[in-house]
Amino acid sequence: MRVIKILVMIMMTALLLCSCGHVDDSLSTDSPVGQETGTVLQDGTVLYGQGILSENAVVELKDENENVLLENRHITKVFAKYSDMNDYFIELELTEEGGNLFEIATTDHIGKVIDIVVDGKVVSSPMVQDTITDGHVVVSNFENYDELMELFKILTQ
Repeated sequence: MRVIKILVMIMMTALLLCSCGHVDDSLSTDSPVGQETGTVLQDGTVLYGQGILSENAVVELKDENENVLLENRHITKVFAKYSDMNDYFIELELTEEGGNLFEIATTDHIGKVIDIVVDGKVVSSPMVQDTITDGHVVVSNFENYDELMELFKILTQ
């Protein structure tokens, strides 16, 4: 199992996503990392896909004692992206309640692991490095585009 970091996205990204994921179509282009085609957002990240969490996927964030910290009802949107800073990553946008709960959870678990579990399988076990206040969970360090899109499809179909 690989350890994947939860990263805090800069406030500009949070504001961009809160504005309904506005995309400047004039910036659409091929991805800088390969044959995949994505849309370059104003913050420089490449958007490969966005959607809502599937009713078929069961997503939970759990602490080291298997306590559920967040679950499906706390997730509003799912994004598959690329950036030079994070490489390929999945971003989960949280509800207001989910964002508040995640802020508390990350405050209480600095230096500890939070498992991200999809359909009963741990897909990442990032160590919390700081309190996350922007209402977004970032799962990064995918090996390649195909691995990224495989998880994205599980989450959204």
